[in-house]
Amino acid sequence: MKFLRSFNAKRSLTLAALLLTMCVTAMSKAIIPFGVLEQKPWEAKFYYATNASGDAPADDWYAAEFDDYEWGTITGPIVSGTLSYYNTTWDLANTTYWVRCHFTMTAEDLTKFLSFYIANDDTGEAYINGVQIYNVTSAANYNIIRLSDEAKAALKAGDNVLAVKVRDNGGNRYMDFGLYASDFNDAAQRRAIKKAQQMSQMATAR
Repeated sequence: MKFLRSFNAKRSLTLAALLLTMCVTAMSKAIIPFGVLEQKPWEAKFYYATNASGDAPADDWYAAEFDDYEWGTITGPIVSGTLSYYNTTWDLANTTYWVRCHFTMTAEDLTKFLSFYIANDDTGEAYINGVQIYNVTSAANYNIIRLSDEAKAALKAGDNVLAVKVRDNGGNRYMDFGLYASDFNDAAQRRAIKKAQQMSQMATAR
């Protein structure tokens, strides 16, 4: 509930989407934990700059082969405010975070139904091994993206990279994401995810 109070979205729809997704994720494997649901941190390499500076990483910052060795290390979610289970406070408005989260997939994971979870304030984009899976130009309290065949084809057993950029344009600041694997043939689970997406989109639109 603390998460919901940090936004001005329609609380009932957003809460319903979160509760429904908690049931879904209980049947899923968290490859990268979605902080608001798991209350567990994720760790990533990061680059940070004020918007006014014009500073940014290299154009291929999201590519699988990009060398992020000199980037710092951060734990997320990243949020303005002081909620207890958040790992990094996003202090300054009108700034941008670029993060690269390395994660491991097993051969079995690659056969599963894969879903990307994200909350961003403001604009957000995300890539898996260089393939774009998400791009929005406004804040999104809560989104679930089923990975496309193209994105799944970019994955491999072993090390993979999820690259996420969130730019704040003033007001609240937020970055959280997760990746989950579940049984593709579970029709009830797929319907639950679709319903949660619809409820989230309704909350964002109001």
